[in-house]
Amino acid sequence: MNRKLLKDCLPGFARELVLLLIKEQNLELAHQVQLMQIDVDTCGNDENFCSMLCTGLNPKYGWGQSIGTSIVLKPEQGSVLLNMLDRDTMRIEIFFRKDVQEKVKQLRM
Repeated sequence: MNRKLLKDCLPGFARELVLLLIKEQNLELAHQVQLMQIDVDTCGNDENFCSMLCTGLNPKYGWGQSIGTSIVLKPEQGSVLLNMLDRDTMRIEIFFRKDVQEKVKQLRM
């Protein structure tokens, strides 16, 4: 597992994510972004319209038995979906953002 801080890998997106979470009055999650790590090896952008950032955290009981929640954020461009389990961000899905998709692709090289 190759984990790096989100703010170091994608600083512009990390700042944008913090602002979106503050706008949604989710200050706890906004604060967590500063220390959020992503697993560079499992970052994905196989779809033409979506990039996925995985934190490397795994549910205690496996993916099939865990029930989580999703937080939908609406930036000026595209959309962002945070897949949560308890209070932990498991994945971040970024839709219709070529700028982020290119940077995610570079991380995997």
